[in-house]
Amino acid sequence: MVITQPYITFNGNCEEAMNFYKSALGGEITYCSKYKDCPPSEEMPVPDALKEKVMHANLTINEHYQIMCADYCKMPGMPDFVLGTNTAISIIAESEQECHRIYEQLSAGGVVQCPIGEPFWGGLFAMWADKYGVNWYVTFHKR
Repeated sequence: MVITQPYITFNGNCEEAMNFYKSALGGEITYCSKYKDCPPSEEMPVPDALKEKVMHANLTINEHYQIMCADYCKMPGMPDFVLGTNTAISIIAESEQECHRIYEQLSAGGVVQCPIGEPFWGGLFAMWADKYGVNWYVTFHKR
């Protein structure tokens, strides 16, 4: 079973927006990490202006629905932030094989911003825009 969820990218006001959505929709912010929590990296240093911004957060509304989000962090090969194109469909894969299959099929003919690999938080992760311009993320969490 594939689980899909909306992933919203904000231009610096993610924490404010998540609190607004929580007050309107209910639920709980079940996870929130800041860019300052990233391990140091010479390849991708975190600018001081971004350190207190949200790297990833989850607003769990109920057992069937959650919104995931982050503040935008421009990485090499990524377009500038454009309001209106700041949403993606996030897929949580059940296995490494499923994660690879989904990535290979949906990214074919598209523009890969982050190829599939092992992020510092573990598991697998990739992000891309498909050949129709739809933004996607796929994640596999090792258990």
